[in-house]
Order: sequence, then structure tokens, then C-alpha cells
Amino acid sequence: MLIGVRVAASLLAAASAACWRGPAGPSPSDPPPAGPAVVAIEAAAVAARKARCRNPPGKKLTSLSSVELPGTYWIDMYNDGADWQPVDHLPMPYHHAARLELTNAADFSDRFGRGTRRARFFLEVRSRRIRPATAGRPYLATYRAHVLDLCVLRSRL
Repeated sequence: MLIGVRVAASLLAAASAACWRGPAGPSPSDPPPAGPAVVAIEAAAVAARKARCRNPPGKKLTSLSSVELPGTYWIDMYNDGADWQPVDHLPMPYHHAARLELTNAADFSDRFGRGTRRARFFLEVRSRRIRPATAGRPYLATYRAHVLDLCVLRSRL
């Protein structure tokens, strides 16, 4: 009985050695590995984004009363679970209710990790629409802004 097991084991080893072609190569669908130049370019882009986050271009959006159209601004915002809201209160014109719409925030959703609560948005405010007051209600001003870039901030809320 023991001899049969030894013969079967040696036949199995010989058969597997004949079929083995070496380690499996990368799948044809896998992208080729990044070369040192690509890695350096990606690292430079990350460093530039961090520098831009520390010293943002444009003016800080501090008041909706002073928005120039079109204008480039930056603003820190937090996610309340439903939408992005300014971290700091934005004063608005007297007898106005205001809303800041981010027209393409979904295009940047890949930058948000799980649980991201704060981000610095670089915006181009492109339009303002003011609906007149009716029946004792305030004017409603809607500012539409195109997100140019953003960087995720550490949450301090």
C-alpha cells in the first residue's frame, strides 16, 4: 500500500512539473507598472496641490455682498451629511436669503475619503440670480460656482 502512494506521489510531481510554466505574468488587463518619471510627475502634482492649499490663489470668499462676477475665490466648507456648507458665516445683502450652488462638486467625489468632513474649494463664481421678494419673504439670491479644484482638510469641527 505504501509503495502505491509513493508511485502516485512521484507521478503527480512529474505531471505538475511538466505543466508548470513558471510564475504567472501580469494579466493583459493590468496596466503596466509606472516608471520613475510617472511617479515623479504624480509626486510633483501632489506637492503642488498641497502648496496651493496652504497658499490659495484668489481671494477668500468672506461675504456674498462683495462677489464680483465672474470671480475666483476660495472657501473652506464642511459636509453636514446632506450638502457642503461654508465653515464661516457669509454675510449677505440686507433682506436677502442666499444660496451657494456648486455646479460640479460631484466631479471631485473621488478625492473624498471615507468620513471627509472639511475641504477647501477653489471656485469660479459665474452667475447670480436674484428672485424678488414676495409676500413678506426676503429676496432669494442664488450664486452658481464652478469648482476649479479642492483639497481635503483635517477635520476640526
